[in-house]
Amino acid sequence: MRSRYIAALIVAVLIPAVPASAADKVNMSFSFGKAGKDAGVYVAMEKGYFAKAGIDLTVTAGRGSGAAVTNVETGNSQFAETDFGNIIAARQKGGTVKSVMLMYDHSPLAVASLADHLLLKSPKDFEMHSVAAPLGSAIRVQLPALFRINHVDASKVKLVHIPGSAFVQTLFRGDVDITSAFLNESGVALQIQAEKAGKKLSWLRFSDYGLDVYAATIITSDRLIKKNPGLVSRMVGALAKGYAYMAAHPKEAAQIMLKHEPALPSETVRKQVSETIALAQSATFKSHGYGYASAKKLETTVDVLSEAMGVKKPKIKDVHTNAFLPSK
Repeated sequence: MRSRYIAALIVAVLIPAVPASAADKVNMSFSFGKAGKDAGVYVAMEKGYFAKAGIDLTVTAGRGSGAAVTNVETGNSQFAETDFGNIIAARQKGGTVKSVMLMYDHSPLAVASLADHLLLKSPKDFEMHSVAAPLGSAIRVQLPALFRINHVDASKVKLVHIPGSAFVQTLFRGDVDITSAFLNESGVALQIQAEKAGKKLSWLRFSDYGLDVYAATIITSDRLIKKNPGLVSRMVGALAKGYAYMAAHPKEAAQIMLKHEPALPSETVRKQVSETIALAQSATFKSHGYGYASAKKLETTVDVLSEAMGVKKPKIKDVHTNAFLPSK
């Protein structure tokens, strides 16, 4: 089953070759720091997918999903990673960012506590406890939706702002009762640290409690889509091919990531790559290709997040398009 899924992901992606002299300089910003979840980007660099597509790519670490939206709005970055909630929020303020490729089909959003201190049996367990969640992060944006769906009294939950790099330390120091954790990023580092300390974690995945919605995605601006749709198509094609290769060759992908970012912990990167692949294993990606959003789940995502955020529901066509994904 897994082999058939992997085979489907690596169906040849046609990216038209562009003369090197015509390469477009493109900046892509990550939501937070660079991690194993981003290995598909580095694979696309290493394998020459961007070069073949006529793209001279620079990647930069970010300061949250909200900041990633700002980077694209201002033109500092042409593409960025962010969360669907941030796209919806931006549209309410007149923003013009749009999702053009999902990073994974399943949500990576979760929280964790130290099991000997607090067992998380449902979101109601958040009440009367502190939760670490960086401002502008995907988890901070989607927490109101989780609370509303599960009848959590938000006034009884203390949200604590932390830097994106402090997920692990704040929990283990006892600064907070619960910490935000992306299953394929900070969650991996948290689990590794817990094992080293002989501690057990209690996990709660958002998708298990009514928030099985799209989260991480690649965005660009309406401005760039209108001005240079060919560049958007080439960029998305190279990214999709890079992530598909990562899914088929996880060990090599981790090695490539570590080659480009040698300061990252090797064990963490390998496990982050593995967790990212797991989040991308879905019938939708298998049938339609890496990065595809189904109409039904897209509608649910926009409905749920808009209602939870208390904002007017945007038009689906304004928040996402599959138009630039490679043909399957």
